[in-house]
Amino acid sequence: LSVLDYANYEIIMADNASTDGSATFVERTYPNVKVIRSSVNLAYAAGNNLGASRARGEILLFLNHDTIVNEDFLSELVKSFQEHPDIGIAQSKIMMASKPELVDSIGAYLTKTGIWIHPNHGQPDNSSSLEPIDILGVCGACLMIWHDLFLRLGGFDDDFVIYFEDADLSWRARFLGQRAVVVPGSVIFHWGAVTTSTLPSVFTVYHSFKNRLCSLIKLLGPSDLLLILPLHILLCVAGALIYLFGFKPSSSLAIVRALAWNATNLGSTLRK
Repeated sequence: LSVLDYANYEIIMADNASTDGSATFVERTYPNVKVIRSSVNLAYAAGNNLGASRARGEILLFLNHDTIVNEDFLSELVKSFQEHPDIGIAQSKIMMASKPELVDSIGAYLTKTGIWIHPNHGQPDNSSSLEPIDILGVCGACLMIWHDLFLRLGGFDDDFVIYFEDADLSWRARFLGQRAVVVPGSVIFHWGAVTTSTLPSVFTVYHSFKNRLCSLIKLLGPSDLLLILPLHILLCVAGALIYLFGFKPSSSLAIVRALAWNATNLGSTLRK
């Protein structure tokens, strides 16, 4: 971080009850880093909310620990906020650390089936524009947002635990008239799935299906919801059947549990 060409920042490390000594190592080796320890693993959403609660800056940046950054990635993000006051939330252009010439994420978009897609993922970067590009879902691997906007939105949805909380946040920011963009001049490299690859697949299936459906119910307008929700639920059921006949009953059950969670928590979701 000493090579960054932007100096006006503080670093906060939110430690999710790690047991490998990393928090102590950071405290001893990098005294300029403010380490906030949680006694329990709060996962991505609540863990980042905890870190944000201690931040003093006018702008927040959420950066995954499995990333490598260019020296101007931060200054380019900040410049976009300064030059375009209608930008509320943004991400860097995220390339694959394993294959730096390939795109990891340049934003996410919602299809008519309720499924999120990341265009150009795994493809060469052929873009030439350096102007901010409007997107719907901002990737949480490197996400910047005005501090006051983050507070107005109530931060990441704690119920999401992990997966889709970043897209959900940027979607809600757009409801307040804020632009969500990718800043092509800000480039980072992302290894991806460093943490989630260690999680049980059932955990991944459950939270991804649960959160995607919850976000659709929260944020789609009534007419769009009537069109998209039945098809999306049908796709969820199809996914459960595919897992079942593919001899993965635990993953099939995870999708059923995700549907049941949304039914049980429908009132809470509608209040949101």
